[in-house]
Amino acid sequence: MNTAFVLAAVMSSVLGAAPTTPTWNGSYVEAQQQAAGKKPLAVVFGSGQEGWSKLVRSEEAKKLLAEQYVCVYVDVASDSGKKLAGTFAINHQTGVVLSDLAGSVQAYWHDGDLTDSNLARSLRKFGDPQVVVNTTEREAVRYVSHYPTQGLVTGSVINGTIVNGVVTTPARSSCPNGNCPYAR
Repeated sequence: MNTAFVLAAVMSSVLGAAPTTPTWNGSYVEAQQQAAGKKPLAVVFGSGQEGWSKLVRSEEAKKLLAEQYVCVYVDVASDSGKKLAGTFAINHQTGVVLSDLAGSVQAYWHDGDLTDSNLARSLRKFGDPQVVVNTTEREAVRYVSHYPTQGLVTGSVINGTIVNGVVTTPARSSCPNGNCPYAR
């Protein structure tokens, strides 16, 4: 009798458990079709077979991606990955682009590494179906320069606004330049 109870408890926990690891789609076009107004798209750029894990490190981020997004992993070490990364203006070995729910606007863009807390914050925000996207958000990046500041304007942002350390810019299509790469 105890064996049956334990087996039932294990089966219910396995069958009822939400996924905690994202399912990665290798095709951007297929992921767009799969998302199609149901979930936002998360395009994660990395290098190598498990390159996504260099950016998606926390359990919270993995869970948010698994539950709230259709995920695409782009390997920037491949020729096709480099090309797609270039269309999204991703120039580093890691990066992330999140779409709005409709998949028509970039809600969030980041080129390079990202802290676990900033990634989780963005995933929570744009995974919420109630969020309306009007601008593309990106992390404020500080550059250190040892050049004299004479004649330079400091602290300015071109085509964007810094709010709580996050730069917001006018919304972009979730497809670079409004053209979806590899669209048929």
